[in-house]
Amino acid sequence: MMLLKLTSINEILLRWDKSAAISMNIQLIDENVGGLLPGQLHMVQGVPGSGKTWFCFHAIDCLFRKITDAQVLYSDFQGHVRIPNLKKIISSSNQLDQITFYQPTSLLEQIIFFRNLVEKDKTFYDLIILDTIFGPPLDFIHCLRESKMWGKQIFSYLFDLGQLARKNRIPILLTNYLTQDGDISSSNTISQPHWKAFLEPLVPIDFIIEKVEGYFTIEVKLFQEPLGQTDFVLIPSKS
Repeated sequence: MMLLKLTSINEILLRWDKSAAISMNIQLIDENVGGLLPGQLHMVQGVPGSGKTWFCFHAIDCLFRKITDAQVLYSDFQGHVRIPNLKKIISSSNQLDQITFYQPTSLLEQIIFFRNLVEKDKTFYDLIILDTIFGPPLDFIHCLRESKMWGKQIFSYLFDLGQLARKNRIPILLTNYLTQDGDISSSNTISQPHWKAFLEPLVPIDFIIEKVEGYFTIEVKLFQEPLGQTDFVLIPSKS
């Protein structure tokens, strides 16, 4: 067996399959990463209200513009409450029927659901979104404080999601809460280095979003190495 040593971010990008990538129509993402890449996990992070969900809606619209009959799985702890906003941004309201909404009642239920999905031979989805990946921040913190086994469970959960993306050659988009200090909890129950240890090995592509008076800024990282930052506008329009 030959082991390949990758010495730079550019080498990694060259080896990734971009033939079926979803162009996001955001120059920084499309030119530096290639869009949303099949077989990869992508994390969208930001404070509450920063635009994480709108970014997911934008990804769905970009997919539908590329593949009109595409299928999307949208896992959301808030259920169907986001549908009215989603209607504002996708090109055709008829395409709502192509989105399967799943509302887990707990983090454990979501973990089991996706573990079962990995065990299937094939999924028919072209894009999977988990909004949010761990549910409300305090619920996640409570899980980790309750049992040391939860750390192992979370790592296995992320590994399953990566396997699901690779097995089906589809992009998976995850959202995650941050507070102003860059941690998931203002109570500092879990330190940022501890928290990042879960994500860095398994989620290579990171989008950090901030809302600034009518527009958004996004920083793109690959394996925590900054690739750049840009401003963009997410306009809820069907044009």
